[in-house]
Amino acid sequence: MAECDFILPEDEQEELVRHILAQGVEFVPCSRYRTKAHEQLSEIDAVLRAIHAGRSIGPFLLMHERFSREPPALSPSVWMGRRWYTVDMRYGGPYLDLFPCSFRRARVPPLVTAGSVGYYPRYYLNGGEREVRAPDELKSMYRVITRFIQKRCIKFVAGKVNRVYWVAPRIMEECRKGLKTNVPGLEAHAGAGI
Repeated sequence: MAECDFILPEDEQEELVRHILAQGVEFVPCSRYRTKAHEQLSEIDAVLRAIHAGRSIGPFLLMHERFSREPPALSPSVWMGRRWYTVDMRYGGPYLDLFPCSFRRARVPPLVTAGSVGYYPRYYLNGGEREVRAPDELKSMYRVITRFIQKRCIKFVAGKVNRVYWVAPRIMEECRKGLKTNVPGLEAHAGAGI
């Protein structure tokens, strides 16, 4: 899976969402739906409300008419004694996955978890009858989004896991002042002033 991990402050994450929407992309929250109909968000306020309310129980699917051939597939499930429909990952689409950064500023010490954007190499259409590769248009949109992130960030390679994170300079500064993250070694790296 192609994936770009990042940490942006709230206002820069909003800029990222605006940039994605400006490309004509729609956001689909991976939520529990009461009916077999998913929600597609194309307005900034609706997307930000969904992010801040934690309405997506997984990633947001990023869909566009240039690369999405089908709506995401939804399957029935039972949760808390109720019937719900949830997204079957990699079925339908194709689409990009976006996990926004999550902020817990009221927590002591404050915490931010990294976000990511990515895509799978293959998707399943027609109820799983047909396997398709991620189209070039999807890969192109992935590059547009990752370039936007990388221009605003510092590359950080997390120690033993050797995983690359793109971290905004303001987040590095906040780490020096006590912000905690889920990125191994980032606080020590930021504290060293590197």
